[in-house]
Amino acid sequence: MPYVTDPRCAAAEGYETLKRMQNHYGSDDEKKSEFAATLDRLAFESRHLMLSGAITRTDADTINRWAVAAARSSSEPVTLHISSEGGEVFAGVSIIQSIRHLQTNGIRVTGVVEGQAMSMASIVLQACDVRRMTAMSVLMCHGVTFWNRGDLKNSRLEIKLAEQLTERVIDLYVARAKGIYADRSFWTTQLESSDPLYLMAPEALAAGLIDEIVE
Repeated sequence: MPYVTDPRCAAAEGYETLKRMQNHYGSDDEKKSEFAATLDRLAFESRHLMLSGAITRTDADTINRWAVAAARSSSEPVTLHISSEGGEVFAGVSIIQSIRHLQTNGIRVTGVVEGQAMSMASIVLQACDVRRMTAMSVLMCHGVTFWNRGDLKNSRLEIKLAEQLTERVIDLYVARAKGIYADRSFWTTQLESSDPLYLMAPEALAAGLIDEIVE
């Protein structure tokens, strides 16, 4: 998850150097692990982090450690590259708290959607100071969902919790939104429906859910 292979994210040693290393390491597992560790180090040094695939507790723990270390090392801006279909609610909440930790320490966080930011990933994006999408990326929003386990009492508690979390999610969506998307009632209706909201980059920009479209 945290490995960054985009040439924009490689630090002083350069992307071509990394490619030579990768070719040199071949299929040996130990050397592949060393290569992965090198990518992690370069990503950290260049202040870039990748959130890709399904969001899990492991991802949240990794990003939390990364954010704490980044906040201690310098106040330089951080870029979070997002290509995720969403995932676990509380893992996403934890990632948002990691972003808040960076911001509290005076660090500007830019989120860049590179492909998709769906479900929880779209909410994580809203927590960033600057929100960007590539031209062909898509944003998808829907209501908070849980896998219910237990009896009727437990179900009622989960519904109450989902309602409380939904209010916090709406806070994030409306904070910088425009037009109908700045209306809480729009989001209440939307997130309670079974239909997800899909927005391509131009639509997301017009809605105020992102700040810029990048190539």
